[in-house]
Amino acid sequence: MLYNAVNGRVNASGMSMSYVSFGAGKKALVILPGLSDGLATVKGKALLLAPPYKAFFKDYTVYIFSRRDGLPETHTIRDMAADQAAAMAELGIGRACVMGVSEGGMIAQALAVGYPQLVEKLVVAVSAPYANDTVCDNVARWIGFAGDKEHKKLMIDTAEKSYSPARLKKYRLIYPVIGLIGRPKDYGRFIANAKAILGFDLRDGLGKIKCPTLLIGGGDDKTVGADAANELHSLIPGSTLHVYPGLGHAAYEEAKDFYRVVFDFLQAPDRGEQIARISRYERIMCRTAEILSSGDRSPEARKEIEENAKILDAYYGSDEWKRDFEDDEAGLLPKDLRRGVLSEDGLYDLLERCREYLEE
Repeated sequence: MLYNAVNGRVNASGMSMSYVSFGAGKKALVILPGLSDGLATVKGKALLLAPPYKAFFKDYTVYIFSRRDGLPETHTIRDMAADQAAAMAELGIGRACVMGVSEGGMIAQALAVGYPQLVEKLVVAVSAPYANDTVCDNVARWIGFAGDKEHKKLMIDTAEKSYSPARLKKYRLIYPVIGLIGRPKDYGRFIANAKAILGFDLRDGLGKIKCPTLLIGGGDDKTVGADAANELHSLIPGSTLHVYPGLGHAAYEEAKDFYRVVFDFLQAPDRGEQIARISRYERIMCRTAEILSSGDRSPEARKEIEENAKILDAYYGSDEWKRDFEDDEAGLLPKDLRRGVLSEDGLYDLLERCREYLEE
């Protein structure tokens, strides 16, 4: 079939959910959509949803999951994460890269916290660490529209809170007929999804996320708030932040490079090896500075200074140091990582002190 596309349904832990998959790669990429899943699931939409992910097809099998069928109104975001873990286990997806968008980003956070063994890398797009005032105001209003079956008002309000002014200028042309688009027979599923958002708060658990994490936000997000991505960044250790200035909650639709940014992040090597390398050179640098400051002129100290200087000088002149320095400048390294060795002036000055010491 085209794109190796599959329209499927998985039964696990007493529940069932629709999913689609496409691509033929050995690695798994799990996508969790936002609140719109409450209006229409992914059922039967594999060919429709596949095209944006063409760049992923060689390396990944991409899965997009809906929430469970018959979603209870009392279901929480953590419950949805448990459903997702069960579905992945049933399909034999032992470990995957996971991307969640908006409400899906909340579920992805809960999955990474509660089931870390399932998440190799995490991408959270236009989401928040908890239901802040902006989130609550919007979602409560949408629940009201859904409860009154005011579909046109619901669609217009979500559009106004999602798109950039440039996109809205075009999108508003369809407002006269927008009430006819995507109207569900029943709004119960949408309301259940929305109520789960109102009860969401994972701030206390985000420090447990250890996998490489990319956070994508819109600089003008009126749905979750413009600061939500920054707050996530401050709570998830070592996370990478990518913000689109001038775009809002629909940044994942409007940004032309969105899928390329995600793909490049997923394909990048694990930073664990890089961090270990920097830490190793940092220890050597600190030890060398300690000996120099002590005034120790013993043969043993001289030998250690000579060996350490050679190691640090080789690192300083290598492509590895250049890459590490550039990644540090780009904000890609953990904030709490000791990285004096990546200070060009600091490392150069230390090597000069070593040279003077050895010439004495």
